[in-house]
Amino acid sequence: MSGLAGTRVMAPPARSPRLVFENQEQRALPLAPEPFDRPTWARCTVHLDHHIRFRRALYSVPTRYISQAFEVRGDSRLVHPYTIAT
Repeated sequence: MSGLAGTRVMAPPARSPRLVFENQEQRALPLAPEPFDRPTWARCTVHLDHHIRFRRALYSVPTRYISQAFEVRGDSRLVHPYTIAT
């Protein structure tokens, strides 16, 4: 049943939506230059030495954030801490 909708023949064009997509529309879609870089999320706390530990690496954070918790998002190029709303 899951593939039924894409194979039905539609009235006006008399073709199935799946065939229209595969033969015409799919070629027009741009390809990403590289695969999607899936991020990792974690909850981290700023330690007394001004650092958070994320993926076995240390990242420095300003003094005013000591003892605060952060949600941290990281991918292969960037690590970004987000403050947690209280």
